Amino acid sequence: MKKISHILVTVLSLASVALFVFLIKKYPAEEILGLLSKVGLIHILILLGLTIVYLSLYTIRWKRILKLEGYDISFKDLLSYRLAGYSFSYLTPLADYGGEPVVAYLMNKDNPKLSFSKSFASVIASRIISAIPESFFLIISISYVLYFLVLPAKINFIFYILLGIVTLLLLFIYYIILKKRHPLSKIIYFLKLDKLSFIKKNMSSIKNFDDLLNNLFHDHPKELLINVSLSFLALTSIISMFWLLARNLGIHLNFAEAITARSITSVIGSLVPVPANIGIGEGSESAWFSAIGFGAAQGFGFYLLIRAKDILITTAGIIVLINKGFLKNINKIKEILRENNFLKNLLPKEDRENNL
Repeated sequence: MKKISHILVTVLSLASVALFVFLIKKYPAEEILGLLSKVGLIHILILLGLTIVYLSLYTIRWKRILKLEGYDISFKDLLSYRLAGYSFSYLTPLADYGGEPVVAYLMNKDNPKLSFSKSFASVIASRIISAIPESFFLIISISYVLYFLVLPAKINFIFYILLGIVTLLLLFIYYIILKKRHPLSKIIYFLKLDKLSFIKKNMSSIKNFDDLLNNLFHDHPKELLINVSLSFLALTSIISMFWLLARNLGIHLNFAEAITARSITSVIGSLVPVPANIGIGEGSESAWFSAIGFGAAQGFGFYLLIRAKDILITTAGIIVLINKGFLKNINKIKEILRENNFLKNLLPKEDRENNL
């Protein structure tokens, strides 16, 4: 199974690189450069400003989650962990995921009193809160595609299926996580997963996660509302960046189209495991801009600017990883990528003994 997944990732990565090369050759260089030249310094500063707002709001939310557990970590440190995790997942074929264990590892390394399991639980809880606005905006995107674009019946059917999946995700979050206490433990016992050796060895970590969810989602409803609101504001800021970027290029998207452009980037990046979304991001935005009548070349140029922003953030994250000494030990990366036992490998020795 492991070899099959490695082969699949390799094939997808090679195919995505080939797609990127194909798109570069397809669109005239002068057309793309002419499009990019429309973006001035003031536009770049605004776009960077909105990106900073996005990162800051998510960091503030994460800081509030940790504070509920009695840990007060500085904004600067939390932002550096987030940048490091982002760069790790962006450069590796982890489909927008995989940075969470890195973030938890770095936070535990700098704050030994905060165990790895609790660090990781806070990161996952933050992800769950993010899923609420992400799903909401994704529903808007799918609805816009279904009701305002003329697509073949088979394509429409796929979007209806996707709409159903996203709606079920929101219902799952609401009924299982927001309404039930100790949701993870309940799911594990319902599916009879508690007999698995990996689950047995990490029940302490699972309990920490459930306790954090209870604390956040049930014991502090006002705090939950604040954190969800921060998530909506953060996502709105990044969607606004997409909208403004398009307008600066002379492409007048309405806000629903900008939401969809961002949703496409997010969904494709989450589902297709290729490093840096190479080729996949350019191809998906080219297809979207073509579908709404602005031309595929505009979509390609648009995503190149999004990529430039991502590379800038990734560079900052790599600097953090280097400064933290993380890259000196490549074995740590291998351990983190071993999904089936990374908790056991990365927990501090005393924490590990407690779990076992």
